[in-house]
Amino acid sequence: MATFRNLKFRSYWRSRRDVQCSVAYASCEGHDSPASAHSAAQGAVFVEANSDTNETMEVPDVENRDVDMPEGPENELMSWENDPDFFSGSYDSDCTSVSSQDDLSDSDLGEVLADWVKQYNIPSTAVNGLLSILHRYHPGLPLESRTLLHTSRNATFRSMPGGGTYSHIGITKNLQDIFEANPDDACFSHQHLKIQINVDGLPIFKSSTVQLWPILGILKGMLCEKPFTIGIYCGNQKPCNVHEYFAEFIDEFKQLQHAGLQLGDRQYCVSVHSFVCDAPARSFVKQTKLHSGYSACERCVQKGQWINKVVYPETDAPRRTDISFDELADKSHHNGPSPLQGLGIPLVTLFCLDYMHLVCLGIMRKLLLMWMRGPLRCRISAGMIKQLSENLVRLRVAIPCEFARKPRTLYEIDRWKATEFRQFLLYTGPVVLNGLLTETVYKHFMLLAISIYCCVRSDLCKHYASYARECLIKFVKLASQIYGEDVLVYNMHSVIHIVDDVELFGPLDNISSFPFENYLRCMKKLVRRPSMPLQQLMCRMSEMDTHKSSTQSVPLHSLSKHHDNGPIPDDMTDLLSVMTQYREFSANGCKLKVTLKDGVVLLKSGEIVCIRNILSHKAMAYFVCQRFTTRRPLYSHPFDLSDIDMYVVSELSNRLHTVSWNDIERKCVCMPLQDCQGRYAVIPFAHKE
Repeated sequence: MATFRNLKFRSYWRSRRDVQCSVAYASCEGHDSPASAHSAAQGAVFVEANSDTNETMEVPDVENRDVDMPEGPENELMSWENDPDFFSGSYDSDCTSVSSQDDLSDSDLGEVLADWVKQYNIPSTAVNGLLSILHRYHPGLPLESRTLLHTSRNATFRSMPGGGTYSHIGITKNLQDIFEANPDDACFSHQHLKIQINVDGLPIFKSSTVQLWPILGILKGMLCEKPFTIGIYCGNQKPCNVHEYFAEFIDEFKQLQHAGLQLGDRQYCVSVHSFVCDAPARSFVKQTKLHSGYSACERCVQKGQWINKVVYPETDAPRRTDISFDELADKSHHNGPSPLQGLGIPLVTLFCLDYMHLVCLGIMRKLLLMWMRGPLRCRISAGMIKQLSENLVRLRVAIPCEFARKPRTLYEIDRWKATEFRQFLLYTGPVVLNGLLTETVYKHFMLLAISIYCCVRSDLCKHYASYARECLIKFVKLASQIYGEDVLVYNMHSVIHIVDDVELFGPLDNISSFPFENYLRCMKKLVRRPSMPLQQLMCRMSEMDTHKSSTQSVPLHSLSKHHDNGPIPDDMTDLLSVMTQYREFSANGCKLKVTLKDGVVLLKSGEIVCIRNILSHKAMAYFVCQRFTTRRPLYSHPFDLSDIDMYVVSELSNRLHTVSWNDIERKCVCMPLQDCQGRYAVIPFAHKE
């Protein structure tokens, strides 16, 4: 007798598949026709395996039970069971049978599987096991993950002097792939392509010294700027010979400088936009003294002093120039000629001071550690640390959804990431520190916070550049008075030069390591076992490149969470029948919601409003808002912060009005002030993710 799995509380399609498989099995046992198979199925009893004893327990046939079946999915299932078409696989419904002709073809299924494997980084052994199962039902599928993912086996590897292996992918190949995937991007409308370069070390195992040193790039000017890999070195230490490390990069770049690059029917010039690296990597590439040396400053000519460590007390020393660097004029600054000197690249102005390492992981982290563990003259009490931590945790509910990490206590500061230090410096710090630090220390912190905020925010950086430089110079001078002269190390000194990069390249996020660090994190996950990590990485990256152009782009504007009970302005009630209401709106990476956390925005008119409802009419989005009627500057030092749209707001207006997406300047972080019911600190977004 054929046996069926218990169909109760199972979905229709799952049950249907089970029944079909059981009928096929029954047919193999001796039934000669679908009709006889159906007859056998009608007389079958349902059994269910006992997980503890691996025995089957018979259950009376539901058709022979003298009970009333309730209306619902189970009763419908029994009626479908009695239909011959149900068992034959030809049942006519709105849905499609698993064996119908409308199912995915084997090639389409292969593409779906490939995208799934790539998205979730599935190991090849698991993919091979899945393919061996699916191959019985889809003979067109390959049996190997390498065939499914079109894994390239053409990568070349070069042994390096001193140990290690290097593999070069190339700038040309990456630009060609980007052009094929995005031929209509705005950056290809110009004749000049600019590449931003990053070099950094990446340890891949905690129990081994094996590390990667990739050369990464970003094509600047794209709508969505994403890093790509130019070449990768793998070894037990960083490359011993920087000239050998950059040899293939330099040869290719010289060829691009000479002949340009043909993409489609247009010829492009290719040049370097900037180099974005941390201090040790800049020293390695430029062949200069490390940041702990006496002549380590990359922007000014001064010899450091020893005060328990090397410090740089001068803020007005003579500046280094690209010409003097090429001539190796300051012998104490150089370890030797840089391999990049033959490319005609300005090795002072194009090597940016990365604010992720310099300011967030450098100065901001140092200040917090000095307040917690530093000398007694600047250390705060344990009670204040506890209060500060509680204030940070209290703000978690107010941090918008764009922030991947919410505030944590200071007790976890050793585990804070760069984004958390940036969040504290630009947004939460000015709010939670006010009233806890002494006025002198708080004003000193605000010099740094407001200067970097202006340098990060795209619409303020050019206008406030000179003022930010003055504030940063004052910050460095006061730091020695508050914390001692030994605080003026490389990071603290170099921050006075960061405005030079803002004047040349725009906001600091244009020359930040944040996107490269995110890319390195993803790259590290591609290495699955300790043997041959570089070969693994090249295979995984070739699989990703194969499917790059097939990835569908996310729509620039989207609405979600439909509802019909939101507030409507009086002058729009007549249009309510033709409008649709939503709770969420997404555009250009910004998400707006009808909540205080994600719904406070700065309008181009300068008003601060809270979004109460989102309307859609004829593919246009409109935001129903309430205006904050009371506002004052968040603070008055180093200047009136209302000039950069930082306010303390309260009291929402009772009047509703409507604005469009084009009326919104930027989203804001809206944080409740402690012990101030109904008052909020509002700081517009400065950084970009």
